[in-house]
Parts: sequence; structure tokens; C-alpha cells
Amino acid sequence: MLRTIVAMKIEYFQASKYGNGAMVAAEFKNQIAGKGVTVNVHHIRDVRPKEMPPANLHPFSSPGRVVN
Repeated sequence: MLRTIVAMKIEYFQASKYGNGAMVAAEFKNQIAGKGVTVNVHHIRDVRPKEMPPANLHPFSSPGRVVN
């Protein structure tokens, strides 16, 4: 039986305000890229909904806030 290997591509969008989210996205990229997956990281302000790059997965992350 023949198996076809399909390369996975992830376009990760982050909305880091102070840089922490960007560091998390970079670490995600390093961890996942080590498994042979292509990961591109973008800031959310650099993308338009109708111009989303094609990918198998589009994760989004946003800053967390603690409010008292």
C-alpha cells in the first residue's frame, strides 16, 4: 500500500502588544517546525480577511488581560 505524504502548512496570526505573544508564536514555530511542518508567523494587523494565505491551519492568538 502506497502512502502519500502531505506537507502541512500553518499560518499563525498573533496580536502581541508587548512582545510576549510574539515570543510564544516564535517558540510555537520552532517546536512545530522541528516536526517538519511549515509555520509562518504574522501580526494580525498585517493581514486582511480576503487576503489570508492558504494553509491547513490558521491559529490566532490575542493578548490576555487581567482586570480588577
